[in-house]
Formats: sequence, C-alpha cells, structure tokens
Amino acid sequence: GGGSGGGGGGSGDLGGSGPGRFDRVLCKEVMHHLEDRSRFLHALRRNRLRPHARLLIVTRPQVEIDYPLWPAATAVWAAAQPAEAVLVEELKLAGFTDVHACTRAFACSVPVDQWCGLIESRFWSTFSNFTDEELRAATKEIRARSSSDPLVFEDRIVLISAQGE
Repeated sequence: GGGSGGGGGGSGDLGGSGPGRFDRVLCKEVMHHLEDRSRFLHALRRNRLRPHARLLIVTRPQVEIDYPLWPAATAVWAAAQPAEAVLVEELKLAGFTDVHACTRAFACSVPVDQWCGLIESRFWSTFSNFTDEELRAATKEIRARSSSDPLVFEDRIVLISAQGE
C-alpha cells in the first residue's frame, strides 16, 4: 500500500533525483508492503547503494508465528508476509551478494487488555483487513481463551543481511 517507501506508492521506483547513495540501509517491516519487491531491490542496489554497502531487512516469519491471534488473522498474515527463503532469493536475483538470514526469538509478555487494544487499533497492517466488528469479536475470543494474564508468547524476528556489490 501507500507510504511503503520507494516513491510511487510502493512501486519500488528509486531512480532519478533522490536522497543520494548510502553505505547502510535498514528496511524494517516494510518488505511485505511493497507492490514489486524485485523492482525495489534492483533499483536500491543500482541507484542508492555505494560500493560494498550493506542492507539489513528486519521482518517476521511467514508462518512460524506464536502470536495470540485467531485463524482468519493468521491466514491474512501468511498470505501477506513473504517467506524468508523468498526474500533471500529475491535479493540474490537483484544482484546482492553475501546474503545471510537468521531468526531470533524472544519471550513476550503483554497484558490481555493491552494486546486486545493493540489489535483493535490495528497496530499491524494485518488487522486492516478486518472490520471493527470482526476485531471486537476476535478480541472477545482471545480474552475467552486466555488462560493467563498477561499473555505470554514468543516473538520471532527474521534478519536478512546482504551486500550491494
């Protein structure tokens, strides 16, 4: 969607005039918003990175998640989130080298009411696919099945680093 970086509403267009060239670029939780990741990655490498520049992508796993969600949200998440292997391949096809990926996990503890409030406020784009009524029903379900307060789950972050040339 819009505002996803690269100008052109997520098109990945990084050509023409712009901010210059960089030694380091961080793409944090944006890759799943780009309409054409391949075009974005090619343009980034060609037009915005200095020689030997490094790119770090920070994202979340496509399917191996532990968040207290409901089945419809999990399905939307998986459909929108690119798999780690897909991102790695796209980087290589765009000419990036020295591509490495790893997943880091850490324990999270969030009060049930706070978690449900975050969902209802659509803190992740996943939740923009649901109406207010659907989100209220989902958080009611989460509250009903919660055996503890706070909710305890494992968050997982995927880190993918690559060199521009």
